Amino acid sequence: MLLAALLVGSRIQRLPLRAVGAALGHAARQLVPVTVALLAMLVLSRLMLHAGMIDALQQAAVLGVGAAWPWIAPAVGALGSFVTGSATASNVLFTTLQAQTAAALGLGATAIVAAQGFGAAVGNIVCPHNIVAGAATVGLTGREGEILRRTLLPCLLYLALGGAVVAGLTSLGW
Repeated sequence: MLLAALLVGSRIQRLPLRAVGAALGHAARQLVPVTVALLAMLVLSRLMLHAGMIDALQQAAVLGVGAAWPWIAPAVGALGSFVTGSATASNVLFTTLQAQTAAALGLGATAIVAAQGFGAAVGNIVCPHNIVAGAATVGLTGREGEILRRTLLPCLLYLALGGAVVAGLTSLGW
């Protein structure tokens, strides 16, 4: 549908097909690095799953954290974003872990997987990659440590609040 809208819009604006093709080619070239990174995360997540790493992490979570998992689940998402530099990559890597841990603990998978997505989004504010890019964009290069210190407390507060909400939801059977 998007491609159809693009073609109809280009006709309405009387753009030559050659210009539309050039724009599509430029956009496709920009997507190559993103596609490679996402494929690498997908391969890594499948490797972790099939190698038993997710099961091992899930068992450790059940034994080590137990019923407190709803409080920790957002932090796992944030850790994934911090390490990978991407909420999407965090979700690709850890959603299966979150769902399996929820099932093993008899918790609602919907709330726990939502905690993963929430934590992954919040983790972006302390992700070194994002801090470096943001600092460079606004002329604060060299002050990345200060930015991290200033964003760490809000990140921890959001994660604690998110954990509280998820704990409340799972106690209600979500």
